[in-house]
Amino acid sequence: MQKKEKTYKSAFYTFNLNLKSNKRKGGETFKNIILETEYSRKGVFMRANTVMYFRNVFINTVEGKEVVYGIISRNINVEGLEWKNRETAELVDVNIPDGAVPGLKEVFFAYTPDFHRIIVQAKASFSPKIISEFLSKFFNNFLEIEGEHLDVVVQQDIDSLEVLEKARKISKVFVKLTFTNDDFKKESEELMDKLIRESGFGELELTGKSAGNTKIDLEGDLINGALGLATENGFALVSYTDRAGKKQKLNTLQHPQVSIIEVPDNTSSLIFAIEAIKNLFKSRNEKAD
Repeated sequence: MQKKEKTYKSAFYTFNLNLKSNKRKGGETFKNIILETEYSRKGVFMRANTVMYFRNVFINTVEGKEVVYGIISRNINVEGLEWKNRETAELVDVNIPDGAVPGLKEVFFAYTPDFHRIIVQAKASFSPKIISEFLSKFFNNFLEIEGEHLDVVVQQDIDSLEVLEKARKISKVFVKLTFTNDDFKKESEELMDKLIRESGFGELELTGKSAGNTKIDLEGDLINGALGLATENGFALVSYTDRAGKKQKLNTLQHPQVSIIEVPDNTSSLIFAIEAIKNLFKSRNEKAD
């Protein structure tokens, strides 16, 4: 009997890259910035005296679509730091070997220009918030010179909204949206996206409150479309009363979508990219259906 090939489970987050520009579209723009090696390897300074950057970046094709993939790295930044003897407080000469960095941590990434999505391997040392901050700083340092801006939104778990279906009462809904670059939307989401675009809004904030004994209708086109868009193109804050009569709050940003894939090799950025992008294509096609 043929021995079954060993596989490893790998998880990833998906980030939507939405370029606000009158000059160009984001797909090729983001690809070209990542491939600007001198810039992408330099990276950006982050909190806690760390620096994050792209490393070992390559291009390949998955199911006929171009994919940029590689590694996102983070390490402690020691450039310009003074080293002192802890006993005497005197300056000490420290010779750091070329290429050596302290506290190096890494995750795989994959980007497809066709869907304006960047997929990043899920690891405890790289929270969705840290990744979002890095992507925003990295791209906007480049784009804002040209008068452009990028919004980065982590894709949130649509299932997190299910608690609202069981709620005794929904008292307040706040939704922040940008228009979407996603072609696969249900009808109510399509309507909301169309209204945002036609109004010329770069982003839109909606706040709705219930009045008296009236109930906010989740199935209405306005709320249904807004909440549907929010999980990939913004976020939602909802105040509600659960079935036990306890007041609760839902913040969709606290529920990032975690996708799981199986890979035959968990040390290869290429294999991760192939399987993760195939998973993304599959989910996009299912949404279109």
